[in-house]
Amino acid sequence: MIGGVHKSITEDSMYIGWLLVNEEYRKKGIGKGLMLKIEEEAKKLNVYSINLGTTEFQTKKFYEKLGYKIVFIKENDPRGYKSYSMIKKIKINEGR
Repeated sequence: MIGGVHKSITEDSMYIGWLLVNEEYRKKGIGKGLMLKIEEEAKKLNVYSINLGTTEFQTKKFYEKLGYKIVFIKENDPRGYKSYSMIKKIKINEGR
């Protein structure tokens, strides 16, 4: 497996449960490509926002580069680190 992403949709919100890229394939645009595909799917489904969580030692900067904004910071989660709830609003098609 090279990579994958798991998502769920509740009403008009999409949640990314995990994004995984095999270590030997990282820094090749695969994660970005997966996220762009998810965003395209969200647009087709008229999803209002995509939400996800990460930690300071994982992929916070990666998601920020893709336009995700921090909406909540939890201290010491996991112990000694911060975790972040992030969101990106998706442009909704006209007529919704």
